Amino acid sequence: MEIGDYINVLEGMKLSAEGVQAKIMELIAEKQETHKHPDITPLGKGCFSIPMSTIRKDKNLTLSPEYWDFAQQYKVILTKVQNVEPSLLSSALHVIIQNKLVKTTNYSQGLPYVVKTPVHPDVLTEIKKWVA
Repeated sequence: MEIGDYINVLEGMKLSAEGVQAKIMELIAEKQETHKHPDITPLGKGCFSIPMSTIRKDKNLTLSPEYWDFAQQYKVILTKVQNVEPSLLSSALHVIIQNKLVKTTNYSQGLPYVVKTPVHPDVLTEIKKWVA
C-alpha cells in the first residue's frame, strides 16, 4: 500500500488510528531513504554538492541545503506528522502542499520559536500523490 491508501483508511475508520499513523510514518521514513534529488552528488555524511545551474533554475533561488536534500525534507515532514493528531493527518499534509513549507516549533532555552522549512517541488509532488 502507498501512503495515500493509508490516509484513506485512516479517514474511513477511527479505530487503530495510531497504528495507521505509525505505518504512514514508517513509509515516509522509507521515502527518506529512497527519494533523492537527481543532481546531488554525495560527498560524505551530511555533505553534498549540487551544480550551480540547478540552483539557478529554481525560481526562488533557494540556497538552503535542507531544500535540496530530500532526506532532510522528509525528516521535517516526518517530525510534523509525528506531532499531528491521527485524524488530522490528511489536513496537515494539505496545509504543507498549500503553503509549500513545513512549520515546526523548536525550543531554545525553554522558549519556543517557529522554523519554516520550504518544501522542494519534487517532494510536494510526492505528497500530492499521498493525499490524492
